[in-house]
Amino acid sequence: MHLCKYFPACVLTLLLSYPATGFSQSQLIRFDSNLGKFDVLLTDNTPLTNANFLAYADAGDYDNTFMHRLVPGFIIQAGGFSLADNLVGEVNRNDPVQNEPFNSNVRGTIAMAKLGGDPDSATNQWFFNLENNSENLDNQNGGFTAFGNVTADGMDVVDLLASTPVGDASAVLNPLFGLPVTNPNPPFEPIGPFTTLPLLEPVVAQENFLIFLRITRTANALGDLDGSGAISGPDIDLLYAAYGAAPANDIELDLDSDGEVGDLDRDRLIERIAGTRLGDLNFDGSVDVLGDAFALVANLGAMSGATYAQGDINGDGAVNVLGDAFILVGNLGFTAAGSP
Repeated sequence: MHLCKYFPACVLTLLLSYPATGFSQSQLIRFDSNLGKFDVLLTDNTPLTNANFLAYADAGDYDNTFMHRLVPGFIIQAGGFSLADNLVGEVNRNDPVQNEPFNSNVRGTIAMAKLGGDPDSATNQWFFNLENNSENLDNQNGGFTAFGNVTADGMDVVDLLASTPVGDASAVLNPLFGLPVTNPNPPFEPIGPFTTLPLLEPVVAQENFLIFLRITRTANALGDLDGSGAISGPDIDLLYAAYGAAPANDIELDLDSDGEVGDLDRDRLIERIAGTRLGDLNFDGSVDVLGDAFALVANLGAMSGATYAQGDINGDGAVNVLGDAFILVGNLGFTAAGSP
């Protein structure tokens, strides 16, 4: 089937797969969207929901799924529909999972979507709470199961996704899934899952959808490239070693999911994930003379193989005044609590 003139060569395909089993408490999940990556830490008190979600993720069912519903200031929803190579499909649905409404639906939580009037009807779809929705969702339909929390700077990415304009794509997408385009009863308004579809541009084409390229388990937090448990100089050096790679050979280094490793990845790693500034060579949360400028000055003139801790702030392999000291001086006085 074709998405009319807007979506050439698009056919309906149903993805049938079988779930993997098992789950891990305190499991970290990596969400890799076309607007950036972020992590979610699953909660320990929702084991059935965790196992359900991980069964889909481990089977690859959530790869190339698109965000099909956005209500600004409320939620952004995904997990039900896929899109790859101009093919749209419906994600496999396993048996419903028992409701576990133990956590509040506050901002930054992920929760299961379900059918109205049936607390135990959740299958593959889930949503992120964009605001504190506890008063509504904690007390509706048996309570919605919130089973994880977005970590570190991840809500910056979720908010970026949620800033996308929405449109009604029911006339284009509903027929592909055998759904009616409008309610058969007055006032005959559009119905279905695609009435508030977020699109980067107001044309129903693959490049405009918000897509999760992959959703997988991960052992290390985003940006912890060496697995040390913290963001530090060695992580920056690993990123610098791949500077300019396009496409990125190691997707872990491409923090903003733009297909290459560069300044935006460096800045996100240091300023947003580690919560410090360029020039904080010892990662103590401040840019100062004794801890940082002193180290840079001591290594001025190093022309090859310099590390971030030695003062190579811009990743060109050298420690110099214009490229590195200039950046450090511009950030002198920064502290984790804010610049004076």
